[in-house]
Amino acid sequence: MTAIETAQSEDAKETANVLQLTTCLLLRFHKTGIIRTGNLAKIQTIANKQRLGLSKKILQSDNYEQLLFIARDMRRYAVKRQVPGSPFSEGTHLVPLPLVDDLNDKITNAEQAYNKWADHFVAEYADLVEEAKIELQDQFLASNYFDVSTEAGRNALRAKFWVERRWFDWSPSSDKKVSKAIAHQERNRQATEIKDMALQIKAALRVGLKKLVDHLVDRLSPQPNGKRKQFATTTITKIVDFLELFSARNVCGDKELALLADEAKEVLSGQTPESIKGDEGIATVVAERMSTVKENLDKLLRDMPARAIDLGDDEDEEDE
Repeated sequence: MTAIETAQSEDAKETANVLQLTTCLLLRFHKTGIIRTGNLAKIQTIANKQRLGLSKKILQSDNYEQLLFIARDMRRYAVKRQVPGSPFSEGTHLVPLPLVDDLNDKITNAEQAYNKWADHFVAEYADLVEEAKIELQDQFLASNYFDVSTEAGRNALRAKFWVERRWFDWSPSSDKKVSKAIAHQERNRQATEIKDMALQIKAALRVGLKKLVDHLVDRLSPQPNGKRKQFATTTITKIVDFLELFSARNVCGDKELALLADEAKEVLSGQTPESIKGDEGIATVVAERMSTVKENLDKLLRDMPARAIDLGDDEDEEDE
């Protein structure tokens, strides 16, 4: 087999793995919004009001904030476990099969909590409206609110809060449903899309690990004055989390990246953020060994097509 044929065979294997080793999850936390348009005519300003807009928060509720927290936390959990680089819009995740059960259980727990806090929100809603009348004064508008004086009104409000969860496979229509010409056209389109997606997934994992390793090396490298930079525990925990999930997310079977991920995992084995921060000798060894991983990651990315690594912020950025 020639080098070209071998490369084509590897590409075909990577493409096939995207479908065989993943499934799709649609996850949405539905709610009623609490931001409305205010009446700008009642606002005194010397500015040209045609250049302005006014929004108002019609309710202030700790229970509602808890609902938002549950939804954000669940989305972050799902994003960290999805295969990066997929073309799906926000709320739809391409999930490696080994992570499906864990993610599904997490959603079930989140859904139970979401329903509980939604019930609390509905129970306090009438009081919140009365508070809003006082706080908003001439910006209060009764039509912005649900009428919860009746059971029907309370049910209508409660119906706004629900969790949508759908597991499905991504496949084109078959010629049993549409014409053979359309089915053939869709199979070819999907094959092209998946081939490109496989490249994006491969690149996204490489870029994701590189960002984390680069940041760790930067934090551990001495400054010109000889002192090390301060770093948060997330500098370590984020890369550890990435490495723990890497095997499941590596659906394209990127062997070169897998070797570097194993090397990085070995460097951090047995270490904690506290041990690295508190021991100069450990920090030096970790920095030196991770610098080697960093250099090899740089080489891997140089081998990728430029269009593949223009990914934006697929992985979480560090926050310090």
